[in-house]
Amino acid sequence: MITPPTPPPSGVERVAYVLLLAFAGAPLFSIATAESLLALVAVLWLIIVIRGRETVHVPAMFWPLLAFGACTLISSAFSIDREVSFVDSKQLVLYAIVPIAFRLLRGPRTLKAVDVMITAGALSAVYGIVQYGIFDFDNLGQRESDPWQPSTSTHHR
Repeated sequence: MITPPTPPPSGVERVAYVLLLAFAGAPLFSIATAESLLALVAVLWLIIVIRGRETVHVPAMFWPLLAFGACTLISSAFSIDREVSFVDSKQLVLYAIVPIAFRLLRGPRTLKAVDVMITAGALSAVYGIVQYGIFDFDNLGQRESDPWQPSTSTHHR
């Protein structure tokens, strides 16, 4: 599939792009932060698409994802416990990342997003090694769940 021509970025698009980069690195550190960033990016993406009267383009791999999501929702509708099934289907909204990223991460921006994700992964790995090697957090009960939240561990050397 040929990517449509890239219009010059607006201020809203630049902010959406930076927030998308922040979202790309955030899940390794804080899921709540990542969710908030994704919500902001989604709103900004909608503004870009509506303001520019753009057609939403998606890669070919998006259509099977959409079909899978539809099948999931149909199976939830016929589930014995519909409420639980629909609540468990809420993660399907993450498929919205595909058209958002397809619009905002064009050309060299794609490589920048990969750099951010690799850097965040490396930082997360270093943090885990420090927890294990220096702070002696050698089992899951002692590990911190979010490095940016105050410590709740009672383990001291």
